[in-house]
Amino acid sequence: HIVTPQQDASRVWNTLAGHAIGIIAAVFSLWIFDALAAPAAMSIDHITWNRMAASVLAISLTVLGQGLCKANHPPAAATTLLLSLGGFHSDIKTISVICIGVIISTTVSEVFQKFMAYKK
Repeated sequence: HIVTPQQDASRVWNTLAGHAIGIIAAVFSLWIFDALAAPAAMSIDHITWNRMAASVLAISLTVLGQGLCKANHPPAAATTLLLSLGGFHSDIKTISVICIGVIISTTVSEVFQKFMAYKK
């Protein structure tokens, strides 16, 4: 397992903006394809056309948005897919929990990196 905290994709901007872009892309795509209330692919053992279309659009918008904002963060694509496929609910409570988790993990990572750099 390789850890690469010095890569651009690991920067605070990339992490926070990358996930924000992914969340917005997923919710927007679900709304466009009227899939916000569609059954989750994981719960019905198949994917509905509107969830599939929303997922394709969401990933495309995530990659495009991250590129335009210079915020490439590949793990954010997982957040996008979990929302667009229905693995996570697309309600404000769930999205808030995702955002808080991303902020906490990014903060802990940054503090740990600074500590390790200081220790050297």
